[in-house]
Amino acid sequence: MGHEDDIGIGVVRDVGEGFTAELAELWYRVSVAGGSVGFGTHVERAAVDPVAAHIAAEVAAGRTTLLAARRDGRLVGTVRLEPGPEPVVRHRAMLKLLMVDPDFQRSGLGRRLVDAAVAAAADAGIEQLYLSARSRTGLEEYYSRLGWREVGRFPGAIRVADGDDRDEVWYFRPAVT
Repeated sequence: MGHEDDIGIGVVRDVGEGFTAELAELWYRVSVAGGSVGFGTHVERAAVDPVAAHIAAEVAAGRTTLLAARRDGRLVGTVRLEPGPEPVVRHRAMLKLLMVDPDFQRSGLGRRLVDAAVAAAADAGIEQLYLSARSRTGLEEYYSRLGWREVGRFPGAIRVADGDDRDEVWYFRPAVT
């Protein structure tokens, strides 16, 4: 796998067709490995493409900030900041799409991506961050260890499969400490 300092993290500025395909491939790999990123493990690769294209369009339009982790030019992780759209919520942003390539999980890259997103939010004047996560995946403990505080649950909000409904768990943390 290599050293984590071989991985660079930066804000995505070029969202051409090549990037969209890379994002879709990463998203697919994370999903089939069991990642809680909006798809189930049996997702078809073609189902991910339009969703990745939508995110790329949001980045290109400046409505969301996407940070990418690369190793030797290969996309190995992402995290997204979606700022509040209305004046009364512009001081906050939602952290979304935290993905780490299955080959790089448990390397500390997820923590590095979250830390980079928190720093980018603070640099942009964002004061508060929030996120939601699927219950019973280990993410509840993970985000707590990273300093996020659970602020609510939506019981049964996520249907992973027939008969497998999970809570959507909401977390908060200040962007500036």
